[in-house]
Amino acid sequence: MKRSGGGEHRAPARSRGGLASAVLEAAARALEAEQDRWFVWLPVLFAGGIITYFALAGEPDPRVALALVLGAIGVCLAAKHAPLGVAIGGALLAFASGFATAKLRTEIVRAPVLAHELRYVTVTGFIETHELRDKGRARIMLRVISVGDLKPEERPYRVRVTIPPRTAPAPGSATPSR
Repeated sequence: MKRSGGGEHRAPARSRGGLASAVLEAAARALEAEQDRWFVWLPVLFAGGIITYFALAGEPDPRVALALVLGAIGVCLAAKHAPLGVAIGGALLAFASGFATAKLRTEIVRAPVLAHELRYVTVTGFIETHELRDKGRARIMLRVISVGDLKPEERPYRVRVTIPPRTAPAPGSATPSR
């Protein structure tokens, strides 16, 4: 079909991949233009990995964190010669490192946690802190020696106990609390 101006009527030129390919090409051009600022995004991506870890509904297995890091390293190695491969691999590695760091810190500070609330059980320990709370109650922090009949590997290192203030012992003393 010819027009009077001599040119043919054509649809706008699109690449073979269509709209998705055009969007990816535009994103690649934008990333290349910002190449001098890539380093600034590393802490953001690292924090994103940490936030993702704490946003999960349950505690992930340590193998998940390891798999993320190894997968990110694999993407870095596989995409190192691709356009923007270093940027994408580095971004994934920063994110996976943040996730793995949060998991590692959780494992390092892990302590036994009571599976259920214990009521009316004898707790023996050293009082580390004592503070007055509202409604005439006191809260003490005990470094635990024993908790009822729990085995040493089942009891926490410290517990917070709320008691009436007139029965609260002084900090530093070793006394049973009920």
